Amino acid sequence: MSTLAATVIAAITPLLVAGGEEFAKSAGKAAFEGVRSIVTRLSSWWSTKPVAKAAVESIRENPEEGAKVLSTLLDSELARNPQMQAELESLLGRIRPHLEVISKIEIADGVTGARITELLDGTVRVTQVIGTAKNTLGVDIWKMGGH
Repeated sequence: MSTLAATVIAAITPLLVAGGEEFAKSAGKAAFEGVRSIVTRLSSWWSTKPVAKAAVESIRENPEEGAKVLSTLLDSELARNPQMQAELESLLGRIRPHLEVISKIEIADGVTGARITELLDGTVRVTQVIGTAKNTLGVDIWKMGGH
C-alpha cells in the first residue's frame, strides 16, 4: 500500500466516522476544511466505484475494516491515475498539523502536556484536568512561528 493512500485514508476516516460537525469541533476549522476538500475530491471517484462507495458507507460501523478496503482501492486507483495522485498530494499539503493533548490526572507531579521544540505551522491544544498538581506545565514550546 502506498504512503499517499494510507495518509489520505487516515486523514478522512475521522471525518467519515464522526461526521462533519463533530470532526470540526475536535480538529478545528482549518483541518476540517482541508479534510473536507479531500473527501469532496474522493466523492466523485467513489460514486462511480460501487465497492469503494460501500467501503465508505461501512466506515461508520467498522472504521478499521472499511478504511483498509478503501485504502487498497485508492492505492490501486492512484497507481493508474497520476493526476488524482497530484491532486491529493496538493490537498494533503494544505492541511495544517494539529495536536491535541488531553490529560485527566488525579495527582500530578512533573507533568508537561506538550513539549515541542519547533512548531512552524499548525495548532496545539492542551487540556489538563488535574486534581492535585505540582510542577505541571501545559505547553512548553521552544519556537513556534516561522517568521
